Amino acid sequence: MTLGAREPEDLTQPFTCPECGQSGPRERYVQVAYSCPDCNLSVAHVDLAPTGVVREIFGWLLTPGEVLIDRYRVKNLLGRGGFAATYGVEDMRLSDRRCALKEVPRLLFDDGESEILSRLHHRGIPNIRDRFEERDMVYLVLEFGGSRSLNAERIERGGRIPAETVVPWIRQLCDVLRYLHEQDPPIVHRDLKPANVLLNENGQINLIDFGIAKETGTDAQTRTIARSATHGFSPPEQVLGTGTDQRSDVYALGATLYVLLTGQKPPPAHQRVAGAELTHPMALVPNLPPALDALIMRAVELNINQRMQSIAEFDDGLAAMERGGPAPAALNSAGAGASSTRGGALPIEGRTLMVEGDAAAVYTPDASRAQRSRMVWWVALIGVLAVAGAAWWTTREPIAGESIAGSELEAEVDHSTVAIGGAATPKLAERSPSGSAETSAAELTEIGEQPVPEVSEPVELGDRAQRPTSDLPWRTPEEAAAALGAQPEPPNEG
Repeated sequence: MTLGAREPEDLTQPFTCPECGQSGPRERYVQVAYSCPDCNLSVAHVDLAPTGVVREIFGWLLTPGEVLIDRYRVKNLLGRGGFAATYGVEDMRLSDRRCALKEVPRLLFDDGESEILSRLHHRGIPNIRDRFEERDMVYLVLEFGGSRSLNAERIERGGRIPAETVVPWIRQLCDVLRYLHEQDPPIVHRDLKPANVLLNENGQINLIDFGIAKETGTDAQTRTIARSATHGFSPPEQVLGTGTDQRSDVYALGATLYVLLTGQKPPPAHQRVAGAELTHPMALVPNLPPALDALIMRAVELNINQRMQSIAEFDDGLAAMERGGPAPAALNSAGAGASSTRGGALPIEGRTLMVEGDAAAVYTPDASRAQRSRMVWWVALIGVLAVAGAAWWTTREPIAGESIAGSELEAEVDHSTVAIGGAATPKLAERSPSGSAETSAAELTEIGEQPVPEVSEPVELGDRAQRPTSDLPWRTPEEAAAALGAQPEPPNEG
């Protein structure tokens, strides 16, 4: 059938789902909000109200065998997004050469995607060969010699793709994303998912669907091509509208790898924010390398500052595993009977991914020794000032109406030291029974210059322990002054 113009909607006409191939009258699909009751594919471009009710239909998806403008014959559906669908088609004028055809309702189309693609040149990003309009739809013909997406490949393989097969593809995808993020201004894809990654027969991947890509200007102004989110793949900052950047693509990349390996989509970001748990990939895939599990879990952190801060970091982790270095090799040997080798470290741009059993934490080297020494100085100084302030309080003259019981005001103050990077600040010396101060100014200086022990155990960045010390009694002004190496002030005779 040649499609010159879309026929008026006739619910008695048959329709074949381009995803699962099941057929039935169109009324069957309308009854379930224009979705396929067999595979749940949205089979039409629709305008949804906030309540989920279909307000308008822009058109049904194309089915295999349909021909557009007497040239492009539809072979299969490659992917389906919120605003667009992408088909594998044959160009009948060029000896049935295969390419990809993107379909977008005219009312939802934005030239921003064409503008972005026109200035990108990367083997993982298809070029636009043609553009035309047909019955309220805009079509972009993209260079692509394959016939499937990563999502279709996953389904064909029974729902999961082995790590040794999928990791090289993901590394290609990292290369594409790094190229986008290095543009001036950077381009954030924002719709990364298996259905938008195409795969040809030579194992080359292509990233498509830049319909909601975002350009971040150097002047902090952002041009948004469109607004959308895909549950399970879009990060919380995109779903909640708080602002996206390159780290948003890191989240989507981690979610994409998660689905390809496990066959399960992560819970939507807004549900995770509300408390829904994300199951570790290792719990779903036998013998999955713990280092790969840890990389994925860090990439899909809800807190944007706790993810990898660039695609390069993610790629470096995958590269270390592929190289088979000592630590990654030990991690890759995890599995049945390999519990003794289920620990290791994967370096990622100055950080170390520590893996112990099923748990993983990122250890970032703490501040330099000099910085920690300065912190010790500050803590010691604050303690001395606190003692001096307390001494002033005990010797001040009572305010009218205020009474002080006894000849001396007795009080105790809790003092604690703060462990920074595993080393605690020294405790100020207590007063000797004879009443003399045991800590001199020279000793305080020596305290501040004491070396800080190295961290003995991996801790997460920002982890700080609190260690209480014994109480420090009050001192008289003379004792406090002696501890500071200064002369006591003469008593106030006024």
